Amino acid sequence: MDWRVAALLTVFFWGAQAVVLKAVLGKVSWTEVLYVLWVAAVVSGAVLLLIFGAPHVDLRYVPWILLFGVLGALGYVSFTYALERGPAVTVVPLTSLNVAFAVFLSVVLLNEEITLTRTVGLLLAIAAAVLLSL
Repeated sequence: MDWRVAALLTVFFWGAQAVVLKAVLGKVSWTEVLYVLWVAAVVSGAVLLLIFGAPHVDLRYVPWILLFGVLGALGYVSFTYALERGPAVTVVPLTSLNVAFAVFLSVVLLNEEITLTRTVGLLLAIAAAVLLSL
């Protein structure tokens, strides 16, 4: 699968996920959602192990993988907490500003290139997120 298709699928899945999450948060607490989510993640991981077998993991990169998991979990906790207390039409666009932060870190830490076109696109994305969250 081309990475662009995977990226568009991510937009669909995460967009739908936010709406489903907001719909259920009126009936259960954010901590209940996270508990069930992490149980589902463990079960999904076990199913993947059964289907594909245990992957070879280079131990030098385990700290980075763990950091990825911790940052993702903390982000999901804060997103769920915010979505429980705020309107989805505000919380979701505001949290989409993570794109700007990821681009900044990619340029500074990974030495990725930011062209003028990408800079303009990023500024437009930031403006859109801010306007949508008002």
